[in-house]
Amino acid sequence: GERITNLYGHQSTVTDVDWNSSGTQIVSSGNWDKLIILWDATNYTLISQWETNAHPTAIEFGVDDRTISVGTEGGLYLYPLETESNTRISLENRIIREWVLDFAYSHDGRYIASSSIAHVNSSGVRDNARITIYDISTHTIAKQFDSALGSIAAITWSMDDLYLATLNEDEVMSLWDVEAGTIAATYPSVGLERYDKGGIAFSRYGGRLAFSNSLTSGTSQ
Repeated sequence: GERITNLYGHQSTVTDVDWNSSGTQIVSSGNWDKLIILWDATNYTLISQWETNAHPTAIEFGVDDRTISVGTEGGLYLYPLETESNTRISLENRIIREWVLDFAYSHDGRYIASSSIAHVNSSGVRDNARITIYDISTHTIAKQFDSALGSIAAITWSMDDLYLATLNEDEVMSLWDVEAGTIAATYPSVGLERYDKGGIAFSRYGGRLAFSNSLTSGTSQ
């Protein structure tokens, strides 16, 4: 129950963190500083840092611990840890070209599912948000689903990788059938701002979903 240390290096809000599988490294994403930082989690020192081309929103180690995936307002990037420190991540490493609010690896390690914002044009008309499934082995987009329920703040895979659960702007949680690309069920949620980043997770043995987000009233749950 005691704090071990603080890691200083970001110049603004830290939007996400992740451990590698051995617990020896941590990766973190800033927001306005556009920084990605790799930390040594044994002696708590900075190993490398990189700059993205847009504000980061979410970050994870790849399933092999040799790559990092980072979602940003400009897309989803996948790049190796060997990338030279103190450089800007190349656009060649961008695998999805849209504003990513959240993403998640499938449990079998084959796919990344990302969720996008629903843009509003100058006339006040809102576009559909989108779920994109990227095949890591073939380096191609396997599937894309449109959602008319507003920006998708959070996304996660079911334990069997047959479904995706999403937390949407329009006070709805959705359960998507991945094979069919359709919504299998919806559940009431609570108010969510379009740019908010919520969280959603299946219980380990399925059957339950937990979610968190910011309410429009300024409180959270």
